[in-house]
Amino acid sequence: MSCDKPNIAVVVLDTLRKDSFDNNFDWLSGQRYGNAWSTSHGTVPAHASLFTGYYSSEVNMTFASRMFDCDTPTLPELLSESGYQVRGFSCNTNITPAFNWNRGFDELSGPSHIPGFETDILDWKQFIETVDGEGPVRYLKAIYECFARDCKTLPSLKAGLNLKLEDAGIDRYDDMGGDEAIEWIRSSSFDASGEFVFLNLMEAHGPYEAPQGWATTDPVDTDGVRTALDGYDRQIDDVRQAYEDEVRYLSHIYEQIFDELTETMDMVVTLSDHGEAFGEQGVYQHLVGLQTELCHVPIVVSGDAATRVKETENPVSLIDVFQTVLDFASVDRPSGTRGVSLFNDTPTDPRLTQYHGLVSRSRERMERGGISTDLIDSLDQCLSGVVTRNGYQFQTPDSDGFRIEGAPDEDGESVLASLKESLVEVESTGVSEDVSNTVEQHLRDLGYA
Repeated sequence: MSCDKPNIAVVVLDTLRKDSFDNNFDWLSGQRYGNAWSTSHGTVPAHASLFTGYYSSEVNMTFASRMFDCDTPTLPELLSESGYQVRGFSCNTNITPAFNWNRGFDELSGPSHIPGFETDILDWKQFIETVDGEGPVRYLKAIYECFARDCKTLPSLKAGLNLKLEDAGIDRYDDMGGDEAIEWIRSSSFDASGEFVFLNLMEAHGPYEAPQGWATTDPVDTDGVRTALDGYDRQIDDVRQAYEDEVRYLSHIYEQIFDELTETMDMVVTLSDHGEAFGEQGVYQHLVGLQTELCHVPIVVSGDAATRVKETENPVSLIDVFQTVLDFASVDRPSGTRGVSLFNDTPTDPRLTQYHGLVSRSRERMERGGISTDLIDSLDQCLSGVVTRNGYQFQTPDSDGFRIEGAPDEDGESVLASLKESLVEVESTGVSEDVSNTVEQHLRDLGYA
């Protein structure tokens, strides 16, 4: 492997608000971008922009299409084709091989309690169903399979323990996968050059239940649709505190991961895919809307690269991260992709945010719950926002107009119209969207329906 390939890491701190980042990550060194934005309010479309350099609608990665099946080359694929070793660890069920997110990866792993990595970890529920009726001996057979099968033995055993604890009504795991992410980093032997590492850490995501020793209030469940529509049964300050407890824990574990990464990585990009709302403009969690609290995110470039990127007060987006990583790796960008490299230019153009309507599972649950068709339809329309140097404007789910944030110089509607006119559409590859019931259930547990 050529010695001129710098090592690069991209770390997504899932569901981390910009203000919560500012309050808890003062230890993180590097070039910070205070006017940084996601391209969407949700994990799937935001990661699609990060991995392709397009807005999510351009690559058909909306909530109506969950599989990562666009026909454009992805960041891991481009780096792999140029000789990089591409590895990742994802704690988000949406970003797993189950949904085709292992494209271009030599290895994409995850914590033992996350489904979607069935080729690496024994699927206990599926195996036990095949030996149903054999009583307690079926668990002994499952333990034997952890050693006999071509799977990761220790994570498979831990997955079985989590399942038994869940059946007993006991917490299944200490955190959302951060502890296993640290173990994965420490057990990985990164070469001196030509390594690309991707991480997704879910500690700030609901349900808000910080590990023992970090929680200062009772856990808060996050029931996706119900919470998004009705808010919480608890005082919002208490709910926010439960979230902040998780953020403090996330800062703690990421500091350990960051220290490990900076020993071998020439550039570490830390960012959030989207934020979280706690009643601002009547919005809760991140199921609906394009509020500032959902789309304003942290982006930090650390390592040797931090001295080379340019500071700017202009809006920076996940599409710029895509270009910056390729530039640092000396890999040509595909024609037509958006954004600029922060090494060569500073963004001057406005940046777009997109809301793609409801996840299909959420709409179905609303219909079953007797929610009015008019309300469902108002939440299930496509909306957009535009961010400039001086402010952010976004459409709201209940009107065709703009809610104003800041004091932009430009006419928001005309700028947005111009951006939308420039959007292109990339063909999908037709990958099947069938996933296991275990994956679907885990998504419901996370409040995605």
